Amino acid sequence: MYEDWLIISDVGIEPDYRGEWPKLAVAHVVNQYEFGDLCLANPIFTIDRTGETGTTVIFSHAKEFRSILCPIQYFNDADVPGLPEPRGTIAILNVEPLYGDVCPIQLVCDHITEAEFGTYIAFDTLPELQVLPK
Repeated sequence: MYEDWLIISDVGIEPDYRGEWPKLAVAHVVNQYEFGDLCLANPIFTIDRTGETGTTVIFSHAKEFRSILCPIQYFNDADVPGLPEPRGTIAILNVEPLYGDVCPIQLVCDHITEAEFGTYIAFDTLPELQVLPK
């Protein structure tokens, strides 16, 4: 079993005085296969304004949404020996808890160690997002 901790940041705005983007949440990704560097793919915006579920649409800030999902993917573009070939989407991240009245323009994920997660990135400071199976 392989695992990785991610910080989800909003990079669609200006960084703060330290040059860092706001950290919104963390995610714990577990996979049965070894994976390379993880990243977030384009979100899948799903709305439910008519009572029907599962309708995928282009997101509009004026519409009410039901859920927003981000595919988690990893890449081995450098063909690094020892890392497997890219597998595309390995999981889905439910980022709905990050969205209030204003939708972040662009999200990005950064790797953190479990030790870092247990110290300054703690459960009581950042919400842990739900990672769904592919």
